[in-house]
Amino acid sequence: MAKPGQYLIPSDTDLISLISFAGGPIDGVKLSKMKLIRSVLKKDIKQKVISINVQKFINNGDDSIIPHIKPGDTIIVSGSRWYHVSKYLEFVTKIAMVVQVYTLIYYYSTRN
Repeated sequence: MAKPGQYLIPSDTDLISLISFAGGPIDGVKLSKMKLIRSVLKKDIKQKVISINVQKFINNGDDSIIPHIKPGDTIIVSGSRWYHVSKYLEFVTKIAMVVQVYTLIYYYSTRN
């Protein structure tokens, strides 16, 4: 999400509204594999994980697949493989720039 964090929302808020409050999805997120972790007050179960396909909602408009958010819910949005690869390449590029600057400084400082 564009603005991840903790949000205080009205009690009738659904997941799509929450995504909107958070600035909408950013490029590279898997809208088809979002997860909602909900606390459950049962003897043997403490948490329930609900998989949500927001992409399916976007494609067909079926709002029955979009849950309403309850107090204590946590939403997990993961990035696609391309997102992770691009972040890795961005990191490698920054390291290469630092090495290049160091090499240039070293070269010009030892040149007589």
